[in-house]
Amino acid sequence: MSGASPQAALGRLQELSAELAEQQGTAAAAARELLQLILSLHGQGLARIIKLLDEHPDGIGLLERLAQDEQTRPVLLLHDLHPQDLAARVTAAITLLRPHLAVYGIRVEEFSVSNHRLKATLYSSAAPSLQAPPADILRREIESAVYELAPDLEAITLEGLPVPTVYVPLTQLGRTAHAAGSLG
Repeated sequence: MSGASPQAALGRLQELSAELAEQQGTAAAAARELLQLILSLHGQGLARIIKLLDEHPDGIGLLERLAQDEQTRPVLLLHDLHPQDLAARVTAAITLLRPHLAVYGIRVEEFSVSNHRLKATLYSSAAPSLQAPPADILRREIESAVYELAPDLEAITLEGLPVPTVYVPLTQLGRTAHAAGSLG
């Protein structure tokens, strides 16, 4: 997994940690302790680096750059050292999503973050530039964009996802009904 993205590596780390937590025996206990010690050591070292950055005149700008970087952001999140709180990161993700959604005539005007859960309400406008993709694809696009900046969210609830209107000619309906009737 050495070439995996930081998000993929973080996800795999969580999976393996959960598997390890279920294991019994002295080898499993030693592996859990080893993982905890490594994470603790890294977390303490990163916390110290952030403290030193905070004390340096240019440190705040550098910390913000590290927090935006796709390679370092997951590490800061893993150790709960990201300078932005969850609500700020969700807001940033939604801000980045708005132009993409606007192309489909969809806007997010209401959202809230509570208990590591995002609840957002989507609205459709009257004149989209393009027909929106199916709701399940749109949901995955939104979730992916939000989880990229806020992987520590536990759940995302999207209300008001548009259901695209599908035009089926009457002649097609007639053929479908006739074909179904002739099967029995």
